[in-house]
Amino acid sequence: MRNDIERVPTSKSGTLRDEKGSHKMLDWNAVKTKANADGEFCIHARMWNSSLRIGIGDQRKRIDIAGGKISEIDDWHGGGPTDLA
Repeated sequence: MRNDIERVPTSKSGTLRDEKGSHKMLDWNAVKTKANADGEFCIHARMWNSSLRIGIGDQRKRIDIAGGKISEIDDWHGGGPTDLA
C-alpha cells in the first residue's frame, strides 16, 4: 500500500492539533485532489458510488463518491442520507 507519510507523528512531530489543543483544519480540496489522483484509491474505489459522513474533532463532512472518484466534499449538517457514517 502506498504511504505518503515519511515518519510516524509523535507528540513532538506532526500532529492534527494546534497549540491550543484544538483540531487543525484539513484542506479538504487537497484530500479530494490527492485521493482522485491516487492510482490505488481509484482501483479499489472504481465501483463505489456512495456518500459517507466523516467527523474529525468538531468538523463534520459529507463525502460524495461517484464511479470511484470523490465528486464533492461538503459540510454535513445532518438530515440527509448517507451510506456510511
